[in-house]
Amino acid sequence: MILAFLIAPIATELPEKFNSVIWYLRGKDTLALGNITGAMVFQSSFPVSIGLLFTEWALDPINIASMVIALVAAFWIYYSVKVKKRVEYKTLLASGSLYILYIIMLIMFPVAVD
Repeated sequence: MILAFLIAPIATELPEKFNSVIWYLRGKDTLALGNITGAMVFQSSFPVSIGLLFTEWALDPINIASMVIALVAAFWIYYSVKVKKRVEYKTLLASGSLYILYIIMLIMFPVAVD
């Protein structure tokens, strides 16, 4: 469970994060955000659609919480882009810190595996 929820997402997205940090430091914040967004769109659509097709679809409260956290982080970054016309590192760090909130929720409210 820990592998599926924590280690696999970090391992698959870590190269994109490093590229985005490098591009952000070079003043290419739009390219950095596009890189992360593209990678996350793929990760959240293709594997998820296969999982939805071949498994029983039941949402536990932790699953709904993860969706809400992801939407809050996305809205936070979107709002920052619309208002400031750029992505600041503080906004990315703050929205990324919501992942730590999700880890804490996983530890406090473990998912029962059938």
